[in-house]
Amino acid sequence: MTTRIDKELTSEDYQQKADFRQNYVPGPAMAVDGPNRHWLLDSPAGRDLLKMKLLKLDHRAEVSLWGEGHEVDGHLNRMVDELNLRELAKPELPMDVLKVNFKLVKMMAAVQFGLS
Repeated sequence: MTTRIDKELTSEDYQQKADFRQNYVPGPAMAVDGPNRHWLLDSPAGRDLLKMKLLKLDHRAEVSLWGEGHEVDGHLNRMVDELNLRELAKPELPMDVLKVNFKLVKMMAAVQFGLS
């Protein structure tokens, strides 16, 4: 037989929740590596392009195209400079996002076929 217990939330319970939100610190996986971090590292298409370029340059790199943590962000950030994409501005409008993603897909094909 189950017993039902009703508990009223007190102001102390609400205060604990508020304290937790105020003192929230993101884990290391979400941390930004510094001001030099490029927005392509946070874009799925951009991240795939950078991983593909890293694998083309160094076949022994411990990077998987199918997913990995943020421990390789330093290497991927170097690939931004390797592909001369450091000056590529982050798209804000939906049409700009579409244009940039199309450009990234074209660059992926170029990297895959050794043209870049």
